Amino acid sequence: MSEPVALVPEAPPVATFEEQIAELVNIERASCTGSGCPAPPLKLIALLTGVADEHSGSMALYDYFSHCDFVTGLGAFERMIAAGYVYYFAGENIAAGNSTPAATMAQWMGSAAHRANILSTGFRELGVGYFRQNGDLSNLDLDTNSDCDCSDAGESCSYIGLTHYWTQVFGMRNSVYPLVIADEKHQTATGAVDLYVYGPASAVEMRFSNDRVNWSGWQSFANDAAWSLGGGNGLRTVFSEVRNATTVYRACDRIWRTGAGGTELFVDGFDCDGAAAWSVIDP
Repeated sequence: MSEPVALVPEAPPVATFEEQIAELVNIERASCTGSGCPAPPLKLIALLTGVADEHSGSMALYDYFSHCDFVTGLGAFERMIAAGYVYYFAGENIAAGNSTPAATMAQWMGSAAHRANILSTGFRELGVGYFRQNGDLSNLDLDTNSDCDCSDAGESCSYIGLTHYWTQVFGMRNSVYPLVIADEKHQTATGAVDLYVYGPASAVEMRFSNDRVNWSGWQSFANDAAWSLGGGNGLRTVFSEVRNATTVYRACDRIWRTGAGGTELFVDGFDCDGAAAWSVIDP
């Protein structure tokens, strides 16, 4: 196993619109009321974000608004599977017109069906896509029943042109149990963070590490845990292991830390952002 390397810390980049939407989703889930609330945070993963970004771009470039891709003919769930996301439960929200994450989230939360997706306890993972189209704002095909056809009753094949296109993709995979740092906030000014740990119903114990070398002791499994990030500024990673009698489930998450000073500890030999998991066998 490779040893961590100390580097000059990077300054946190500005949170993308996709990252801002993920934060807002988890704020809504943490503050909701009613059945299933408050709901646990969702983990933003690159695989689903790629699916969502592709769909937002496709809608903009090919002038349509639909859950069905007018170019490939694939629906939301077919696009997820084609990308390699084998889900047990999944959903999708789309929006267009608003120019900010906050306005788009308000639009979704004002719709019962979209709000239900955002607050559903059946999901663990999230992808977000955004595309801004400054030119070619021709009329678009409005397909409200997602059959890749804008000519049905009540639809329009000559809807107004739009500039901003948004997609949320939600999912849950069997045997994939994410780790979420600080409700998926982009950055933190403190090293003390809250973790949300997903695990199977049979989970017995869990432990954590900042570098995959030094681990906490095994402790009884619980969804919520307090943790201290590695020292220094920069992009910090937390690794988790959850185990039952037969299996160890591994996950990881990252967050930018500011205000600590010192060097950043870079841990190589794994892909955390892509799969939100890591292997005990280094490449």
